[in-house]
Amino acid sequence: MFITEKDRTRWLMPITFGYFLSLLSLGFVGSIFGSMLTELIEATHSDASQISKIFIWQGLGFILSSLTLSKYYDRLPGNKILSFAIVLLVGCMYMISRVDTLWMICAISFTFGISVCLVNIGTNTLMQWLHGDNMKPFLNAEHIFYAIGCVITPIILAEAFRTHADVGNALRILLFILSLVSLYLFILPSPNIPDPGTQKEDKRFDYSTSQRKKWLLSFSIGIFLFFVLGGHASFYNWISASLVHSKGVREETAAYYISIFWAGILIGRIISTVIIDKVNTVRYMLVSLLMAVVCSVILTFCDNLIFYAIITLLFGIAIGPQYANTFIYLREKAIITGKMNGFIFAIYQTGSMTIPWLVGQLVAACDYSYFMKTITLSFSIGLILFFLIQNIFQNISCPGYRDGKK
Repeated sequence: MFITEKDRTRWLMPITFGYFLSLLSLGFVGSIFGSMLTELIEATHSDASQISKIFIWQGLGFILSSLTLSKYYDRLPGNKILSFAIVLLVGCMYMISRVDTLWMICAISFTFGISVCLVNIGTNTLMQWLHGDNMKPFLNAEHIFYAIGCVITPIILAEAFRTHADVGNALRILLFILSLVSLYLFILPSPNIPDPGTQKEDKRFDYSTSQRKKWLLSFSIGIFLFFVLGGHASFYNWISASLVHSKGVREETAAYYISIFWAGILIGRIISTVIIDKVNTVRYMLVSLLMAVVCSVILTFCDNLIFYAIITLLFGIAIGPQYANTFIYLREKAIITGKMNGFIFAIYQTGSMTIPWLVGQLVAACDYSYFMKTITLSFSIGLILFFLIQNIFQNISCPGYRDGKK
């Protein structure tokens, strides 16, 4: 069930590939709500304000999972848990095209949040356990696969909308792929669960950093991600509906803009994977955040659809590296326990549910111009927060990770 030391080399790449496939699977479902938002509004006979409840329920499922279920990765074979989580994703993906009431889509969203959390925390944690100090390129690479999945699903759905095909049938091949990934993970041995006692003997790390400072750093990073990932989630979940209702774009065309955005995310993560060991992490993140703010401002006032597509691509490139690089930055600062990671995940997921929900309330009460205004504000706050975090915690670091480089 766990890797033995003598078989470690043999299983290293097959398991790594399994985690890449897991993030690819998560990507398949990660962009499905945004691509189908207009469709779901019509199917459930609701409006933007009502349908935005799905983000609350999805977030609640994620938070519940991060606080109560993620701890089982510290106790049980991780690949078995990951396999089960992907089975849940298959169920959610199967049901989403068959709902016709708001409460049903909320129930699916809640289950979706639970499974997404288990896959998200699982792949990130297990990849670190598997590769240890060599995890940086692998951690970035697995999020490339997530972006690939997020690019593919909107294209499939756009074609289904264009040809008036059954959405469930269009997604069938993705369900089959997810099922195979789940089976593949189930038969793989799992990385060994680290012994906390052995970490205390690792001389490379700065254990003089107080627990209080570590928790404060974790909380600060969580709040930073609250706004950055909240703005990110708002964009890919609402861009399609925004283009349909505010710019008169057809639904199938609007879905392609989600793919353009995720293509930008993909490019950004590829760039990050290639250069992350050669650049200062802090400067890279600050430049990316500034670029995201500038792009969001332009998108707020942009009416030309071709230019809108170009800026959407650049917006994705700017946002793409933020998630993985934030945790790399955190690793450069201090040893963070699984419990602290769960704490961070719970905070940022609160943003990923409340900010998209807030967008829904604003566009229903006012108009769709508040879609990008809210996202611009969110990323602006994120930029300010990261600047403050770096200044407050600049003297905290792990030996071997000085100046943002390993």
